[in-house]
Amino acid sequence: MFLSDKYFESYVRLPHYDKKMGYSWNLNDFVELTATIATILTFFSGIGICLTIKRKRDTTEVSAFPFLAGVINCSLWLKYGILQRDRTLMTVNSVGLFLQIIYAVFYYWYSSNKSYIKKMFLVTALILFPILLYLKYFATDLIVATQTSGLVACCASIIFCASPLAGLAVVCKTKNAESLPFTLILMTLVMSLLWFLYGVLHDDYFIQVPNVLGACLAAFQLFLFYIFPRHPTTKADTY
Repeated sequence: MFLSDKYFESYVRLPHYDKKMGYSWNLNDFVELTATIATILTFFSGIGICLTIKRKRDTTEVSAFPFLAGVINCSLWLKYGILQRDRTLMTVNSVGLFLQIIYAVFYYWYSSNKSYIKKMFLVTALILFPILLYLKYFATDLIVATQTSGLVACCASIIFCASPLAGLAVVCKTKNAESLPFTLILMTLVMSLLWFLYGVLHDDYFIQVPNVLGACLAAFQLFLFYIFPRHPTTKADTY
């Protein structure tokens, strides 16, 4: 398997236990735990989208891109976590990959244009598997594989961070922030800041860079709520 090799068998580091002091937690333990919880909660936001699709029994108003992008992103970060022996990255992205695959299959099940979705699945595979093949069989050594994996995962995250920019252009044009999901954006801001701090604590620029950009984008979106208050669209606005 491309995503499970000997590096997956890393130790599981628990908080230090002292007979006198009990369990002792440091900043790194706190950031690991909170970043994991925040990220998994963000992954579960896809359930709401799936419930909307099920209620309408149609996917016309929902794009499959976020789910397929999630599959690529989680796969790349999971591979990087395996190579780094990073249990936090492995845990978070294992859960994320599992959920994103379920969301993608659910989307396909309710899609009226299954041939198009199959093509999108194929494109996703053509992007993902050559990278995993290279890392598994053709990288010259572990250091090269780890650095390449981190760079690819970092670049993928930056690209996916830029995906909401088209929607932000519409918000700025209409001066209406109604279409922006406030709760999800706030969670994304918290999650990105936690992962940036995690990257700082682990001296990992591959984690720091995409998350500081993600935090800035989320903060900008929250700022739009201040300058463009949300208000319902009236009939007059639709003509």
